[in-house]
Amino acid sequence: MNPTNTMRPILHAPPPVQTDPLFMPPEPPPDRPQAMPAADSGRTAGEGKVWRTAELLRWIRDHLDERNVDSPRVCAELLLSSVLGCDRLRLYMEPQRPASAEERATLRALVARAARHEPVQHLVGEGWFLSRPYHVGPEVLIPRPATETLVGEALSWIRARSADAAVSVLDVGTGSGCIAISLALDARPPERRSEVHAARAAARAAELASSRIEGAGDIPLEAIAEVQTFAAPSDEIDHAAPLVPAPEEVEADPASARSRGLSISLVATDLQASAIETARRNAERHGVSERIEFAVGDLFDPVAGRRFDLICANPPYIDDARWAEVPANVRFEPETALRGGPDGLAVLGRLIESAGDHLEPGGAILLEFQFDQGLRIRERLEASGFESISIIPDHEGHDRIAFAVRP
Repeated sequence: MNPTNTMRPILHAPPPVQTDPLFMPPEPPPDRPQAMPAADSGRTAGEGKVWRTAELLRWIRDHLDERNVDSPRVCAELLLSSVLGCDRLRLYMEPQRPASAEERATLRALVARAARHEPVQHLVGEGWFLSRPYHVGPEVLIPRPATETLVGEALSWIRARSADAAVSVLDVGTGSGCIAISLALDARPPERRSEVHAARAAARAAELASSRIEGAGDIPLEAIAEVQTFAAPSDEIDHAAPLVPAPEEVEADPASARSRGLSISLVATDLQASAIETARRNAERHGVSERIEFAVGDLFDPVAGRRFDLICANPPYIDDARWAEVPANVRFEPETALRGGPDGLAVLGRLIESAGDHLEPGGAILLEFQFDQGLRIRERLEASGFESISIIPDHEGHDRIAFAVRP
C-alpha cells in the first residue's frame, strides 16, 4: 500500500482558530497574497474568492517564509497534501482544485502551528527515512538523513560477515525504530536505492512535462525528486528481499532463506516506554514487528549479560552551549534524546565505556555524533580498547559516524 495516497490522521487536535490573528489580518496590500478566507464563508471580505490548490500553496509558502520557517515550500506541500489526502505530486497535477470550507479550516490551524515552528512531521504525523514513512511525535526524534549513513555502514558490515552466519544486532536508543527497522528490511545498498529514486523521479517529471496539464507548467522538479528530510516521492520503491527471513522460512529451508538475505537477530532498546511503543507501531507498519525484540531501559540495562555482533546507536550528543542555539523547531523534539551534557559526551561516553562488555570478540560498534566530536570520540574508543577505528562523514561531508571493533 502506498500510504501517501491515503488520508493520514493528524496526531494532535488543532487548537481553536477563530481568534488566531495570523489568519484574520487587515485587507492585504496588493503585492501580497490574500489572507486565507474564513472557514465558514468560503470568501474573503468583499471578494468572491474561491481558494484553489495552486493559490493555497503560494500563500502557505510565503506565510511560512515570512516567519523564517525552515523549508517553507516543502512544509506547504506536506501540509496541503495531508489535508487533501493525496501525495505531493497531485498538488501540481490538479492546481485548480477548489478547497472546501472544512479543508481550509483544518489547513488554517495546521499552518498556524507550523508558523510557530512546530515540526511539520508532527503536524502530519510522520517522517521519512530511507524512503519509508515512520510514525513520529513529540516522544521520538524525527528521522534525519545523517543517520542513513549509519544504516548504510551497518548493512555493509553485516553483508561482509558472511551469508552463512547469523548476526546479532543491538540498536540502543531506538526512538522511532528507524535504524532497527531499516536493518530488518534493507538488503539493497543505499546508493542503489538513490539511483532508483532518481530514475523514477526523472520518469515522472518527463510524464508530467508531456501531459500538458493545465496550470502545471511550473512544477518544481525538487518537489518530485526530493526524497529526504521531510518526505519521499509518492512512488513505492521496490525494495530488495529483507535481511531477516521469516523464522518459518529458515526452519523449512535454511539454504533458501540465506540466499534471500542474511539471517540477523535484532534487539532495540530505549529509555522511554513511549518511544518503544512508537517503534513497535512502526515495526508493525513495515511488517517486521515479530523480527525485532523491543525493551525499555537505560543503555545496556535491558540486555544485561548478553553480547552482540554489532551495536548501533544515535544517542543524544548536542552539548549545552549549542543547545542554547538550536532552531525553534528542534525544541519540540524530546530533550532527553538530544542533549548530551556540557561537552555532549555524557551519554556517548557511558555507551563507549560499557559497549565492550556487550560485544562478541571481533564485534563492532557504530555511533552517530556531533560533527566536531570526532577526535574526542576516537580517543574514548581507543581508551576503551577498541581497534580499527574510523570516523565516517555523512551525506554533507561532516564527520558523523564512528566505527570501531572489539579485539
